[in-house]
Amino acid sequence: MKRVAFIVMILPVLCTVARADEASDSAAAKAIVERAVKAAGWDKDPVDLKMTWKDKGAMNVMGAKFEYTADWAYQGPDKYRFVMSTAIMGQKFELTVVANGKSAWESAMGMMRDITGEKLEYTVGEVYQFYVTSLVPLLKDAEFKLKPVADKDVDGQPAAGIEVTREGKTAIRL
Repeated sequence: MKRVAFIVMILPVLCTVARADEASDSAAAKAIVERAVKAAGWDKDPVDLKMTWKDKGAMNVMGAKFEYTADWAYQGPDKYRFVMSTAIMGQKFELTVVANGKSAWESAMGMMRDITGEKLEYTVGEVYQFYVTSLVPLLKDAEFKLKPVADKDVDGQPAAGIEVTREGKTAIRL
């Protein structure tokens, strides 16, 4: 009985210590994000969550190498467009993927279809990753939970890392 009474008395103290550690971790992670935002100059110039960029490279499909170009567009928090162009056996091929909130569609070879199931989860998750890596929402939206993770070595230098969680979303490490 004495043990039960002791546990009942000490439990609130342990819970308070755990919450204090979480708050300390959260503050440390937030400081990392603040330094990154400042280093990018986004603290002075408000971040417009509209971005476009181009990509060029090669991919291997079933042992065959294909050169491609891609155009990306992202508008936070949840809109995205990806257009990839390549040539397969001398014929031009274009793939378009568009996500808007919780829905997405794709188009190729003149056919369009809604994206569903696991592929939809993946596509919507990819758009969410763009939102998280834009960093500024992590400082403004209390729904994001931040905690530091072990530093990683990047080109011989230690780089601070954080883990970002949000209810109903996959955790992301930056």
